[in-house]
Amino acid sequence: MNATLYVNRTGIPWEYLPHDFPPFKTVYDYFAKWEADETIEQVHDLLRDAARRANARTAEPSAAVVDVQSVKTSGNVAETSQGIGAGKKIEGRKRHLVTDTLGLVLAVLVTAASVHDSAGGKQALTELAETHPSVTKVWADGGYQTSVIQHGADFGIDVEVVRRPKEKGFQPLPKKWGIERPSAD
Repeated sequence: MNATLYVNRTGIPWEYLPHDFPPFKTVYDYFAKWEADETIEQVHDLLRDAARRANARTAEPSAAVVDVQSVKTSGNVAETSQGIGAGKKIEGRKRHLVTDTLGLVLAVLVTAASVHDSAGGKQALTELAETHPSVTKVWADGGYQTSVIQHGADFGIDVEVVRRPKEKGFQPLPKKWGIERPSAD
């Protein structure tokens, strides 16, 4: 598990694992099996539930925050999986992220940067509704349109858009601050 986390954190190719870990083929074989049988997802969910309980919360959240981030990609990423985002003109990918109010990850969707925020937001809400049916409230930023609000309503989720204040400079937005510091790096 430590070797898998090392690859995830550093982004190195499997074959460049330091020699104090088991052979990379062995590590990758375990990772592939755990990914296929959803062991990794189950461990993540158990750790998130424990973290929520440690913060005097129920294991299953009732509220969440959705946001999107555009990220430049490296030259070795296939061009078919990236695009140019209309808003920030970034060539790369978008990470559509749903967290609970503590910043713990509930759902993630990675798309080309050219995918509109609302399209990705609807897909992320669909995954959220399937995996966390207890969520009834979601806060989102102004990039999400009426179609996302309606899509959430179809699942019994009240999507509220949190508007930015008119003052210039950085200001944490109430209810949305949790997503700016996801705890599941």
